[in-house]
Amino acid sequence: MSLQTNHNATQAELTKENISLSKVIRQLKFAAKQASRALKKQSLLEEETRQSKIRFETVFDKSTFGNKILNSELIIQKVNKALINLLGYTEEELLGKTIIEFSHPDFRQHWQLLQAKLWREELPSFSIDTCLITKDGTTIWCRVTSILFLDKASKLGYTVLEDITERKALETLHTEAAAKKDEFLNIVSHELKTPLTNIKALNQLLSKSVSKDQKYYPFIERSAKQITRLEKMMADLLDVTKINSGEVDLSIQEFDFNEALDYSVSSVQNISSTHQIIVETSVVVPYKGDRLRIEQVMINLLNNAIKYSPDANRVIVKAELQADNIVVSIQDFGIGIPKKDLNKLADRFYRVNETAMQYQGVGLGLYIASEILRKHDSKLQISSDLGKGSTFSFCLPLTLQDDESRQIA
Repeated sequence: MSLQTNHNATQAELTKENISLSKVIRQLKFAAKQASRALKKQSLLEEETRQSKIRFETVFDKSTFGNKILNSELIIQKVNKALINLLGYTEEELLGKTIIEFSHPDFRQHWQLLQAKLWREELPSFSIDTCLITKDGTTIWCRVTSILFLDKASKLGYTVLEDITERKALETLHTEAAAKKDEFLNIVSHELKTPLTNIKALNQLLSKSVSKDQKYYPFIERSAKQITRLEKMMADLLDVTKINSGEVDLSIQEFDFNEALDYSVSSVQNISSTHQIIVETSVVVPYKGDRLRIEQVMINLLNNAIKYSPDANRVIVKAELQADNIVVSIQDFGIGIPKKDLNKLADRFYRVNETAMQYQGVGLGLYIASEILRKHDSKLQISSDLGKGSTFSFCLPLTLQDDESRQIA
């Protein structure tokens, strides 16, 4: 009995050990499988990292823009061929230097300020138009864009330099051409002022000396209207040249806005026999601004409303208080404006192609109005339905900036 008992006990122990061994084997197999997966994942990550590095190197090296990488000391660590060609230095001459060493002294301080803010992480990135000096002493314009990135826990800077020298040259030519055009318009306007005044005086003399029932009296009336139109055109040209040169000072005083609105409406109504100007709402409130210029804006918008609604007979004007603002809108029921032209109407000399030949004008009125409103912390808003009419509106804040900054510049 004792031998059988011992045999059974031994069998039990062996069974128990076999079970434990099987468990250990399973655990080892699982661990091996996990390790294999981890190794495979690590291998994939390493391959992905390698491919990403290849892609980065390709973009960096093959880019037509100048590229460079710098460390936290702002020392250049890597450059591409485009930057070497742009500056004319060899790779060895660029590495170990700072890009600021190649910058024009006049632009150096602002660039250094932006760099400092970037590395303090006060800016996510920055872009600046600046000048660099090439190896042969030529000054070139570049658009410099910089960001920060991490590489193996090290913070590095990545900068792209785009040569914009030709673009800047074209901008300079455009600015000079615009200045010469304004100078020409200013001279022409002044030179025409005296003879036009004489012509106007002669026309007034004729109108007084000729009976209205004479057959050529209508021609005298028509010429008077054309003289008035020329006077308006010359005044607009002078305003534009003054606006562009910053020579127009606003005369800021407090006035009753309702009186200015009434004056503007009556001035236009008195010379319009085809339309009734209906003031649906008005506001009696003191406003601080340039009364003559604000009236000029409203008169211009009212004249336009009548001009561009030849088949209508009314114009609706509203002036309302909204929060701390005077909101003015002038609505006509005329030809309307195509959507593609809405954002361009306030540009100098811009006219809608579809109507330019049908209506007189040179495309300056809305430009002048928008500039006047801009210096009153306002903006011209336009909504329109083609064939149904347009609404021009602006919002004048009752609390305005200091008078010193209210010059048209």
